[in-house]
Amino acid sequence: MRDRLIEKLANMSVSRPGYVLIGTLIFTIIMAVLAGNIGVTMRWSDMLPEHDKRTIEFDRIIKEFESASSIVVVVQGDEARIKEFADVLAPRCLEPLLIPGKDVEPTVYVKRADYKQEVGFMREHGFMLMKEDDLKNMKDIFQDPGLIPLLTNINDSFEKEYIQPDEPMSGREEEDGALIFLNSIDTWLASMYSAFNGNVPDETATELAVDKFLLGEPYLLSYDRQALIMNLVPTFPITEMDMMINGTDAVQSLLDETLKDFPDVQAGLTGFIPLGRDEFVYGTQGMEASMLLAIIAIGGLLFITLRMWVAPLLAMTNLIIGLIWAAGLTSLLVEQLNVMTMMFMVILAGLGIDFSIHIISAFTENLALGKGAGDSMRKGMHSSGKGVMTGAVTTSFAFLALTIGDSRAMSEMGWVTGFGLLAVCVSSFTTLPAMLVMREKRKAKRLQKKGTDLVIKSRDISFTRLGQWGDLLSRKWGFTLVASVLITTVLVWQSFQIEFDYNYMNMEPEGIPSVTLQDTVVEKFDLSMDFAYLVAESVEESRALGEQAKDLNTVASVEDISLYLPSPEQQQKRMPHIAEIHESMRNASMSEIKPADLDLLVAEIERLEMNIIELQTLAYIGGQDKVYKRSVEIAGAEGEETIFTRIYDLVTEKAELILPGASAFQNNYSEYFRESVLSMTNTEPITLENLPETVVDRYANRDRNMFLVTALPTDNIWTDFTFLDEFTDDMESVSERATGMPPVFNALITIIARDGRNAAILTLLVVFVLLTIDFRNPGHALMAMLPLGAGVFWMVGFMALIGDMLDVLNVMSIPLIIGIGIDHGVHVMHRWRREGRGSAKVVFASTGKAILLSSLTTMIAFFSMVFSVYRGYASLGWALVVGVGACFLTSVIILPGIIGLIERRRS
Repeated sequence: MRDRLIEKLANMSVSRPGYVLIGTLIFTIIMAVLAGNIGVTMRWSDMLPEHDKRTIEFDRIIKEFESASSIVVVVQGDEARIKEFADVLAPRCLEPLLIPGKDVEPTVYVKRADYKQEVGFMREHGFMLMKEDDLKNMKDIFQDPGLIPLLTNINDSFEKEYIQPDEPMSGREEEDGALIFLNSIDTWLASMYSAFNGNVPDETATELAVDKFLLGEPYLLSYDRQALIMNLVPTFPITEMDMMINGTDAVQSLLDETLKDFPDVQAGLTGFIPLGRDEFVYGTQGMEASMLLAIIAIGGLLFITLRMWVAPLLAMTNLIIGLIWAAGLTSLLVEQLNVMTMMFMVILAGLGIDFSIHIISAFTENLALGKGAGDSMRKGMHSSGKGVMTGAVTTSFAFLALTIGDSRAMSEMGWVTGFGLLAVCVSSFTTLPAMLVMREKRKAKRLQKKGTDLVIKSRDISFTRLGQWGDLLSRKWGFTLVASVLITTVLVWQSFQIEFDYNYMNMEPEGIPSVTLQDTVVEKFDLSMDFAYLVAESVEESRALGEQAKDLNTVASVEDISLYLPSPEQQQKRMPHIAEIHESMRNASMSEIKPADLDLLVAEIERLEMNIIELQTLAYIGGQDKVYKRSVEIAGAEGEETIFTRIYDLVTEKAELILPGASAFQNNYSEYFRESVLSMTNTEPITLENLPETVVDRYANRDRNMFLVTALPTDNIWTDFTFLDEFTDDMESVSERATGMPPVFNALITIIARDGRNAAILTLLVVFVLLTIDFRNPGHALMAMLPLGAGVFWMVGFMALIGDMLDVLNVMSIPLIIGIGIDHGVHVMHRWRREGRGSAKVVFASTGKAILLSSLTTMIAFFSMVFSVYRGYASLGWALVVGVGACFLTSVIILPGIIGLIERRRS
């Protein structure tokens, strides 16, 4: 059946090449139109099974919650300047924005800019948001607004909360609370020192000191106060690729324009949307560049090796036609390309050119022997067509075996490469022969018009050196097989030593702001941007999920709506303490500072210094590095100048200024302090309805019937897979619908590993069955597969030897190579079976030349991916280069030895 099909295709190409090419043109136009409908997604969740609970939940979160899709602006510089920059940038982001260089109407891309705490809400409900224990420990601070009583009460509360607590400080939340307290004390002391030094207290500066003391830092500053985060909520979802690209570009343009007025400030974009934009842009650009580079390099190699320009040109034309057919077919098979299937065109280019090489090699060899175009095509397709067709079918079925996987990454890769390869194969058996015959016939007609007969000199264009190599290894079969076994044994052992890189950030483009700024956020804010999500269907469930997550050892902190919406029971318990604070502050009477009070004032300042030094020691012992560092910055090391030493110097050198300065400072802040405290003692219950919209939007969906809980890990999930696994398990113990980048990526690694193993086993079985049917000899089928099996271990073993690692993308090279590498053994076995005993030299000189060329062109195609900016594609490209090279070497080393052994036993 196969022989009759090949014969019919050859006769059709010889007798009616014009009709074939017209049909090709029409079909190519149709497929090109279909190919234009292919969509692209770069989300990792789109590589998981559609029915996977993490995928479903992640897609639901992206759809329902505005805060899940964000543009994060990271601003760095001096504290005052980055705050000024943020104040200027925020309102501009909400205006219609232009994109330089793009013909796009000004569009509003940003709905809201979050870069400050909800100060207004805190002024009204600040004490209701404090925990009951904190209210008990700190309510003494708010008994008297006088400077000396206030300092005394601050010290009492300081000691009760941090120096002599029932339990030592632990956890991210308590550490952050200590830092907020230290920062407020630092601001307070600076304002006090300025007044002590004779400066007239500035009302705004004094009010700022009070606000920091009562409300904390309003801006979203880093721990060293040299970086600021602004979270821009977009008007579009992350699923709209065009808006995501345009929105990011528009905000970046605005950022660049604003930075011109702030030369001492640095700012860049990161977050889901800028990262998704960069993944798409650099990923598609990388694939387009790789595709172009592959086509140019393959064409150049064919031109050099075939020593003609027409055949390589026709081969590349046929390849492009086949790729267009494959792309059109792909649009019917999958809705959109994902991170994995984005590279299918480069893979098909590397494999599809093999068909052209084998057909052209056989055709030109027959032409060189003096045969006419028609006979050369018929004989060439008869000699090489069976191997090409068998190789195409086995490779295609090997790829289609990937479709058994649950992950869309692997199953969709199987569909698009399996059927895409068949599309290129069909083009190679129809379009290419028609073009070759048409070209020779036109050449003959031109010569006839000139009255010159077409004279073809008989010459041997096979690769004789490779033939001699195969013949030598065949005759020295014992040495060949022993050496092959030794090399394979070493590389098999080495392949089991290879490590896996779990850090998906190592696959992202290197050096771009959206990637590097994620490291900045981790370093400056101790905040991972790869967190887990939990979804609740009520405020009560959100609160419960948050409490459960906080108790997990792998969770550093949790954010949910309960931060702003305590339970009614919690609010009820806090009300008596708040009422007590209100009564104390309402009835407080402030006395003037007298000369006799100065010693007490200085004593309380000294006591505050000692408390900070004691906290510094406790933080050092407890491993709270940020608290320790901040304490050192305020209290200093021995001999260093600090705010305290400057105050003590004033007491010694300018004692006459202290009393009026302290009185002026007290008079300046006291009334504002008293009014602020009274405002914060509001005992009106907090409900979902009276929360600010900006708060509710952060944690609730548009319909206010779902609430988002965000959990941050305690450690870097990408440097330790064990921790990633533990964190994922912990989150799923809280809710089986836990999702986010850590659970998604953890599931992706597990599923791809399982699917890859199953696909590899099925591929080997399918290939063995197909080859057994083709050869009608199981032994010959195993012979054809031996180079493939050894080649896979040679590939992984060599990668381990040079220090390469597997990752979630290049691990796909293993099942892909099983499909790709089978061709070599198939072609060699077909030719050897046809030529007969003692034909090793002929087989490897002729067919060996074709598989060498096909290997080189395939390696060139895959090597073009190595230059991709997207490092995941580069790692996969390199793995495939090594794999194809390994399979070629095993084919021309191991197979000659086996052939020699069989022929020796037969003789």
